[in-house]
Amino acid sequence: MRIGKYADNGTLWRNRLFTHLVNPVNEMQQYSTLHNLNILAPFNLTIKDTSPELSITKQKKIDAEHMLKKERVPSDKPIIALHPFSRWKYKEWPIRNYIKLINYIGSKYKVSLMITGSIDEKDREANLAKSSKINVHSLAGKTSLGELAALLNRCSVLIGIDSAPIHIAADVGTPNITVFGPSSPTSWAPRKTAQRSFYKFTTHSM
Repeated sequence: MRIGKYADNGTLWRNRLFTHLVNPVNEMQQYSTLHNLNILAPFNLTIKDTSPELSITKQKKIDAEHMLKKERVPSDKPIIALHPFSRWKYKEWPIRNYIKLINYIGSKYKVSLMITGSIDEKDREANLAKSSKINVHSLAGKTSLGELAALLNRCSVLIGIDSAPIHIAADVGTPNITVFGPSSPTSWAPRKTAQRSFYKFTTHSM
């Protein structure tokens, strides 16, 4: 069996390569995970749960606790993680808004604030933390993906943008608040956690 999506863009010869063609209706109104499941339609499978799953090993949980201790993140307060960065800059919320958010949360609630990111975002993270009036723990570039999952599982909530960490957080059961713009929450908002909020902005507001 050779299954593919029906091509209607002038390359109809491509359709002849497949034994089965699928042509989903209103696919752009679906969650992105379902786009891949659409390909399996010819198999007539019964799929009860389409939510992604991510397991964390006991060792990764231990490593996460060691990392929090090493970075002097207090263990007696809830941890709020923030992930402000994306490899696609047009998805990012203005940094000045994160500074205001950090200052507000830190002055109003007894929590620990932690910023995550890749090693390439380490300098930007340092500038963000330096510009904030509240103490922020910087973990950019200090975790593997497995360690990041364990750390997010340890957090009470993740506040971030349309990027991989919000999906990782959702898959390990951590509620998240996601800032969207201009990509669609319909296709890309995590489905795993119950509490989600979305703020839609355009690139012009950047």
